[in-house]
Amino acid sequence: MDDWDNGKPDPSALIILADRLDSNEIIFVGDTLDDIHTATNAMDADTDRQYYGIGVLTGGLSGSKGRQAFRSAGASDVINSVNDISTLL
Repeated sequence: MDDWDNGKPDPSALIILADRLDSNEIIFVGDTLDDIHTATNAMDADTDRQYYGIGVLTGGLSGSKGRQAFRSAGASDVINSVNDISTLL
């Protein structure tokens, strides 16, 4: 995503990746609100697929305030660490 001209939260690169992987459901995990916005923007732009934005409380957002910020941004779920992603699958 960092190499994409428009950058996050523009969903174009995520949608292209979903096309290349021929995926119908995409989980996009990140530790910023822009990551969540990228997933929700992709859902709005590409209604043929399901996109899930998962917030990780390891970046600048932490604790209950971080969890609430991710939820308010539209996160499908919030986890404490990327190691917790397997619990969602």
